[in-house]
Amino acid sequence: MTTETETFTFEQLAGDLSLSPDMYFIHDVSTEEYREYEFVAANSLFKTVYRINSPRVLIVRKEGTTHRVIDSRGIGHCIPFGGTVPVVLRWKNLIASACEF
Repeated sequence: MTTETETFTFEQLAGDLSLSPDMYFIHDVSTEEYREYEFVAANSLFKTVYRINSPRVLIVRKEGTTHRVIDSRGIGHCIPFGGTVPVVLRWKNLIASACEF
C-alpha cells in the first residue's frame, strides 16, 4: 500500500511494465514539471484543461487511439488522441509501480 505523498521515478514505474516494445513506445517524461491537454468541444467556445503534475512515463500504443501517462504518484491517465471525444480516464492501482493496461 502506498501513501499519498510517496513518489516514484521513471525507472521504478517503467521497470515493472510488461509491455512489448513491438506494440508500445515507452518514453521518460520525468523532465516535465507538468503536462497539459486542452479539450475544446465541437462548435463550442468552451474548453477544458486537464493537467498532469510530475509526469514520469509516457506510453503510446502503436496504431492506438489513446496514450497513457503515469505520474510520480503512480496514477495512470488515459488521454484520447486529437479529434476524439474530450474524455480522460484516470486511475490509481493498489500497487503504484504496477500499471497494467
